[in-house]
Amino acid sequence: MLMMFAGAMQHGIYATAGEKERGTIQSLLATSLPRNQIILGKLLYVFSIGLLSALVNLASMGFAMGRLVDEGALTLWSCCPLPELPPDLQTIAAREDAGLVVDVHAVGPPGAALLHPPALVLGIGCNRGTPAGAIDRAVNETFGRHRLALTAVCALASIDLKRDEAGLLAYAAEQELATRFYDSQALNSVPGVSSSAAVLRATGARGVAEPAALLAAGPGATLLVGKEKYPDVTVAVAERADPLGAHCAGGASATQTAADTPADSDQRNAS
Repeated sequence: MLMMFAGAMQHGIYATAGEKERGTIQSLLATSLPRNQIILGKLLYVFSIGLLSALVNLASMGFAMGRLVDEGALTLWSCCPLPELPPDLQTIAAREDAGLVVDVHAVGPPGAALLHPPALVLGIGCNRGTPAGAIDRAVNETFGRHRLALTAVCALASIDLKRDEAGLLAYAAEQELATRFYDSQALNSVPGVSSSAAVLRATGARGVAEPAALLAAGPGATLLVGKEKYPDVTVAVAERADPLGAHCAGGASATQTAADTPADSDQRNAS
């Protein structure tokens, strides 16, 4: 079920809310097709994509386990540092040749089993009163464009002015994401990120999405996706340096100030 959900979620959003955002839903509703047939068609489309995704994933896992049994070893490629591995898992440098891939991207090499580490942190900026659905659409569009896996996201970060933002908190709760909030001084301590005069006037921070994502991702983090703008929402994505070595973002929810955020040379270089 989880494999079906992960494979079909983006397509479901594109086929429903995405049609409204692109302005194509009016043309579809203007046709002579009954509304129930339109809905049924979209449901069948999403179900088919989810089923196909689950079958491909199961086949890849079966193929990888078969190689482990037949050859006594399985080649592994990872985008992040790994703990000590048993001798029958052998790391290699070529992603396309691995039987097991640990990666934040949504698609792996043909025939490889794909696992997603808790490596990504969302940085979110939004206008007051932005609903959870608008944030969800913006995040899904960003991840679809960059072919990233939503299941690799472990936390969401923003400015402390948003710690009571209903839509943002609802989205984090729906996705079961830890939340981190930073004051403007902490956000301004991150160099090399995008800045906005309008954001500075409104919040006192030169930027929100990019520095918040980097701070929450921790020392050595890299900015994987720079700020992308949508109606009422901005999205950035940071990648943690060692996602398998510690728990993500340090708890369910926290607010951090500049005094709590030590300068880190690795993070400055990465940002």
